[in-house]
Amino acid sequence: MYTIADPLEIAMRNIISEAAEKIAEDITSMKYSDKIPPEKKVSDLVSIDWKNVLPEPPENNSQITREELQEIAALTARRTEKQEQLVMVVDEDSKLIFDPLLQKNNLSYPAEKIKRLYDTVIYPVIINLKWQYNRPRPSQLGPKFGVKIDYITTDSIHTPSYPSGHTAYATMIASVLSEMYPKFSSEFYELANVAGKAREIQGVHYESDNDASMVIVGALWQDVRYDI
Repeated sequence: MYTIADPLEIAMRNIISEAAEKIAEDITSMKYSDKIPPEKKVSDLVSIDWKNVLPEPPENNSQITREELQEIAALTARRTEKQEQLVMVVDEDSKLIFDPLLQKNNLSYPAEKIKRLYDTVIYPVIINLKWQYNRPRPSQLGPKFGVKIDYITTDSIHTPSYPSGHTAYATMIASVLSEMYPKFSSEFYELANVAGKAREIQGVHYESDNDASMVIVGALWQDVRYDI
């Protein structure tokens, strides 16, 4: 014996299905912003194809992104006062977290070289890549999945998420200092990792943003290290 489906029930199922598809489509296509600024000039010293060094960031609707959002939510929910202090220090200037190690070991800081490297190579590449990938921040994407990101708002979070600029800056510093003082290389790069984790604890970056920053800075440093 066949049961005739209720037309109203069928209609409701179709509406729900279409709504779910629309939500999924909106999440997948979501960007940080529709307003893309002009590309920044990158130093002629850069010879690598920097636009194609990194993989695409994880898709918005991917399992990786969902797991990253859950991790960020957990980090921000249990953020301590000490961690919040670290967040604000890194947000102000990632270089500051290197100072205790430099001072303790009486190591000089090559301020002019690092500024030149950052201004002409690292910053323009990072900002161009941010807009090339236009990845939404965790605070934009989290609510789409019902994930609360208790992020700290600062002036530095008004660009797309991937890759992380602060982590790139810290990794650049670690790269330059490691060449000068190889004995402390592991400690310098650990501090770069700390800077990246601080951005996750702030609730403004995914782990994959930080991973990407380390990859692109490593490639750029190898490309220009003898010319900068």
